[in-house]
Amino acid sequence: MANYINQTFDKWQLTNAEHDIAWLIIKGYSFKEIAHIRKVSGKTISQQTSIIYKKSNVSNRHELMSNFLEEFINFK
Repeated sequence: MANYINQTFDKWQLTNAEHDIAWLIIKGYSFKEIAHIRKVSGKTISQQTSIIYKKSNVSNRHELMSNFLEEFINFK
């Protein structure tokens, strides 16, 4: 599953920072927690998250996560 997620991030052309943030979103961390972990402002995380959503063609964390949940459910 992790390989599939990483391949999808590569397909979306996420930067290293976006890649790390996307993983933290998938793991369920709040934006405030992500900002603390990455030692940046909440505004920075909000901006980077917006870019991740745009690149992945979703509008929120639930849609982002559902992309991978759907793949997991259909995994054979």
